Amino acid sequence: MNFTIVGSGSYLPERVVLSNEIDQQFGLEPGETKRRTGIAKRHFYDEGTSKLAAKSVRAALKDAQMNYQELDIMICASGTFEQPIPCTASLIAEHFLAENHQIPCFDVNATCLSFISACEIAQAFIETGKYKTILVVSAEAGDDALDPTEFESSALIGNASAAFIFSTAEQPKAQYDVEVLSAKFMTYPEYAHSAEIKAGGSADFIPEHEQDRYFHMDGFELIKAMRRKLPEFLGELLSEGSTEVSEIDFVVPHQASGPGMKIAARMAKFSHTQMVDIIGETGNTIAASIPFTFEHLLKREDQFQDKLVLLLGTGAGMSIGGQLLKVNRR
Repeated sequence: MNFTIVGSGSYLPERVVLSNEIDQQFGLEPGETKRRTGIAKRHFYDEGTSKLAAKSVRAALKDAQMNYQELDIMICASGTFEQPIPCTASLIAEHFLAENHQIPCFDVNATCLSFISACEIAQAFIETGKYKTILVVSAEAGDDALDPTEFESSALIGNASAAFIFSTAEQPKAQYDVEVLSAKFMTYPEYAHSAEIKAGGSADFIPEHEQDRYFHMDGFELIKAMRRKLPEFLGELLSEGSTEVSEIDFVVPHQASGPGMKIAARMAKFSHTQMVDIIGETGNTIAASIPFTFEHLLKREDQFQDKLVLLLGTGAGMSIGGQLLKVNRR
């Protein structure tokens, strides 16, 4: 399946929380948080997911030299919503009311893998001809769901947004031609409660216990799950794409944690030069992580001819998702 990348944009909020602040919060020795997580700082945004998303949408439109009126559809691919109803995508579109351009807008939530899921939907739309120019935006804003007493989430999670505009091969403004060599998404529900926010839905809308309104993750259990499931998953993904690990130019992983990415790299035999690692400057930005890192890679590399790029990550549920892409800059 072939499509194009017309443009992309990203944004990191201005409010920064340094890892030494987390050290102080939890009574740790200076440098301990960075040592454990590989993260020096993370960014936070207090004005809502949709406004944060709109910043990267505008950046993507500028990069693509396009107007909002040229979009056919918007997909918000985020793990957190601004409010339960309406969908966050419609709230993002509200920031573009002055453009007087009505398009369908909806959300995709596969937590940290939301962007990969939305890409599959966008690619299917392009392949069938349903829509030609598709905006996919991921944004994660606000730290209200982080438990101030839990080190793991406080040390890892940050905010960011990233947006991509995808289109058909015939799009004259496209910057990159992309071929999907393989794509795979799998959920392992035996680990469904290893990362969760219990409250806020139909099971427990108003929680009896305050802790249930906060994000909780069992990092040790998730790493065990990755050890058990990733090798077979990755083997099938690469086999479908007729590709060996050594042939991959760049691995764009979900920036889950520094130790987690190192473990995954060792298991998969990814080299240091293959891995795109920016977690030290961003933290784990949930669904924005993969598109933000991918956008960083595209802007970093001047020469991008016949490059094999692997988008790969895990998400709550627990799920593993990946896409193997051949990317050519026009």
